[in-house]
Amino acid sequence: MAMRTLCVVLVLCILSIVQLCPAQKTAAQAQGWDDAWSMSNALVVKNYVDQLYYPHAVALLDAEKKLKSGTDPVEVVKTLRELPGIKGVVVHTDVPDGKGATVQWPDSLVNLDAFLSILLNSKASEMTKTLSPMTHRTVGGTVKFQQVPMGDSWLDLMVRYVPSETLPIPMAVISLVMDKNWLIKQIPAAMDSLYRENSQLLFCAASPTNKIWEQSLGVVTKTDTLWWTGRKDVKVLNVQPLSHFSGLDVYSYVHTLEKK
Repeated sequence: MAMRTLCVVLVLCILSIVQLCPAQKTAAQAQGWDDAWSMSNALVVKNYVDQLYYPHAVALLDAEKKLKSGTDPVEVVKTLRELPGIKGVVVHTDVPDGKGATVQWPDSLVNLDAFLSILLNSKASEMTKTLSPMTHRTVGGTVKFQQVPMGDSWLDLMVRYVPSETLPIPMAVISLVMDKNWLIKQIPAAMDSLYRENSQLLFCAASPTNKIWEQSLGVVTKTDTLWWTGRKDVKVLNVQPLSHFSGLDVYSYVHTLEKK
């Protein structure tokens, strides 16, 4: 009985392998496989880049604990300003008289009245979307990326809203003003490392033994290619936004080669 069961399992395994073999696929099946794998490649890159900001999310949650324990906001800002990839920090806390205390670094970073009027809106924390799935998974969605209009431009923020137990507005708002140029500078080395080590991205990559798939992958801005591997003269249909910053995209292409 055991031998019969084993034979059945072996047959099913062989049939599964045959079905998965590219040579046995129809053109539609191959295209579907290519599209799915291409999407997966892009998601691997997106999540890896999100991980660069995980320390920032943790730092904001640590800052919240310090504020709740009575640490001076000035000292909290001094700690946060050591983080890489930021242009500045704004920490606002409510005090019993309702006026609030605000510390920003550098001193002329933002127009505080305009800045706080947006972040302290009673609907601000509810309306702000968690743009990074990684952040939502790893820190429970409590830290959010947000874009705030300031004059003729936009500020890219990473924000922790500390909710009040009695008021309809946050008790505190801890904000990092993010630096897009810092992320752009990280991309080449980060992608070199990821592409050498990630089994998902290496599965269809060019190699002496790969006669089945062709793969291209890149990170592109509106004006420049930051990193690329594979052929560039291919029609890339799978383009995904890389992060919360606008104008940064992952170009992903996988194609099953015709059997000769």
